Amino acid sequence: MTSRRRFLRDSSLLAVALLPASALAGRIGARTSSLDQIRFGAFAANAGSTFWVLQDRGPAIGLELARAEQQPPVNPSQAAAPDAWNEKFSLVFRGLPNQALDADTYLFEHNRLGRFEMYITPIGLPNDAYQRYEAIFNRPAGRTARVGEKSPVAGPQTVLG
Repeated sequence: MTSRRRFLRDSSLLAVALLPASALAGRIGARTSSLDQIRFGAFAANAGSTFWVLQDRGPAIGLELARAEQQPPVNPSQAAAPDAWNEKFSLVFRGLPNQALDADTYLFEHNRLGRFEMYITPIGLPNDAYQRYEAIFNRPAGRTARVGEKSPVAGPQTVLG
């Protein structure tokens, strides 16, 4: 039996997914953001909300940010690695299984974060309820830490939507 919450979520995703991307884009706004400037905390704060994938052809596809997970801080034995102090996190999205997306870079739009391009890839097998997608980040955290210095990135954190 489907829960009321799941039914409402899936129904709203399906209803809005039938809108053309141009109609949806006009409602959300066209503020363009650079993905380089959107940090883990901004995504984590929006867990559970809908991100829209805008396509040149076809309707916009709504994906729910189901999980934002940050990698744990650097182990002292790995502090000299070139990416030791990078911001490392993953985002897992859920979408309807009948609107599958291939692994590719898409134009995303979010009512708080604006528009940005992001690479996602399908993970797992689709089921009757949803298809999951993941985006993985490993990028400079804003400044370079010196060997032996504490990471500028917070400890491990998982945020579920």
